[in-house]
Amino acid sequence: MGISVCRNVKLANVFYRLELIEAYGTGILKIMEAYAGTGKEPKIETSDNAFKIILPNLNVHAEQEKMDAVPPGNSVEEDAVIALAKKQEIFTRKDVEKAEIRIIVLRSK
Repeated sequence: MGISVCRNVKLANVFYRLELIEAYGTGILKIMEAYAGTGKEPKIETSDNAFKIILPNLNVHAEQEKMDAVPPGNSVEEDAVIALAKKQEIFTRKDVEKAEIRIIVLRSK
């Protein structure tokens, strides 16, 4: 409905001066516009003295595409950790670093 009621006027004023907000009362409209055409919709829950807005993740599809684009196989770091885990139950970051160096040397031969 475009009605804006600040719960903390001083804090809102500080955010406005820091240019963290553009104007009072425009946030929900901008959120709805950002989700238009995405097939996902924010969910707004209200109570007598508060509201909660739940924002679906719009990046899920993009993240999945990135994961699908990664070729199968392990990186040097992954190989080092896997080899170390097979060899010993408990290890440190320094142990992993040493194992990585050994794997790089072996791969370069």
